[in-house]
Amino acid sequence: MAADYLPTQQDMVDNEFGLKNEYKFTPFVPYTDLYLASGGNTVMNDEAKLNKYVDMVILEPERYAILKENYLKAYPNGDFKAFFNTALKSKLPAVPTFSLNERSGKTVANKDHQNKFVFVDFWGTWCGACVAEIDKIEAIHLKNPNPEKLVVTTIACYDKKKNVDDFMAKEKYSYQVLMSDGKVEKDFKIRGYPTKLLLLPNGVYLTISFFANYEDILNKYLKWEI
Repeated sequence: MAADYLPTQQDMVDNEFGLKNEYKFTPFVPYTDLYLASGGNTVMNDEAKLNKYVDMVILEPERYAILKENYLKAYPNGDFKAFFNTALKSKLPAVPTFSLNERSGKTVANKDHQNKFVFVDFWGTWCGACVAEIDKIEAIHLKNPNPEKLVVTTIACYDKKKNVDDFMAKEKYSYQVLMSDGKVEKDFKIRGYPTKLLLLPNGVYLTISFFANYEDILNKYLKWEI
């Protein structure tokens, strides 16, 4: 049952990074790991166990190497990259089509970043929580951990271009700002601000938890072979 009730990534985001222990002294037990290693052996085939493990990798990207190792043990001649891509597409939402104007007037569309990871922050100058940590986006923009693979951008929602221009000039920030068309945030089902997403090279996306160490977690996702 513990394995069946493994929280989804959206559950983690909606519940402030996960379910809280009823008692602080209760130790963490990796029930899904235990299930897959023992009880799962008798009721699940290799494919089912690997797909369950993908759920964990989405939440904890550092588990990627273990998933790959387990896959190759089960299927020595298999195509892990194809398996992983197919599994992600079955579990994560597809990136909706968008075409937005950057502050300079340049049009930027999702197709412009095909085959790359795109870290995008939905924000607004009116949003205190957004402004309070937008310097972290600037830091990643300036010190991109892997410019060949990662694009860093933002989308200003419910905002005016003048307000954004004034804010960027005042703070001397240089990250890219796309102006929302009033539709993109609905297509991505954004429910609060700021919201950070990671668009994956295979056309699906996941949510990055607010207050996460963005550079650290991006480095983990960038190790994925997609």
